[in-house]
Amino acid sequence: MKLLWLTPEIPIPTNNGHRVVYCNRIKAMSRIGHKIYLCSFVEEDFELAYEKELKEYCYMVNLFKRKK
Repeated sequence: MKLLWLTPEIPIPTNNGHRVVYCNRIKAMSRIGHKIYLCSFVEEDFELAYEKELKEYCYMVNLFKRKK
């Protein structure tokens, strides 16, 4: 199944409760064969570096920089 996953913050690094939940669910759904299309917002530029790690579990990753 193809799943579009929208999150208000990037799931990695798992440094708060919401991110842990997002990350664990994405990993679990990916492991059972779903194609995950992830769209997330990032606060800081350094978070864009996590895109590569997310691609291990997600078919497609789109990260959007949140405007301040």
